[in-house]
Amino acid sequence: MTAYARPFRLIQRNGVALDGAVFPNGRAIVLDDPDWGICSGARTLDLLLAHGYHGAHIEWPDEATPPAAPAAPEAPR
Repeated sequence: MTAYARPFRLIQRNGVALDGAVFPNGRAIVLDDPDWGICSGARTLDLLLAHGYHGAHIEWPDEATPPAAPAAPEAPR
């Protein structure tokens, strides 16, 4: 069986999205500036998040995004 990198999108606290990948050996990279080829990497995705992207979350392309919470009903006027 051939294993490939699993892509993800890292959403920072400020809403900026960065593309990245997790490799079969567990290592993770994220493209900080694709125009210049600048990227960050770590031994695991958890370490990447813990040491460089506090408060960020990961979206996987093969997983459905959770539905938005319903808006609270307006109070009568």
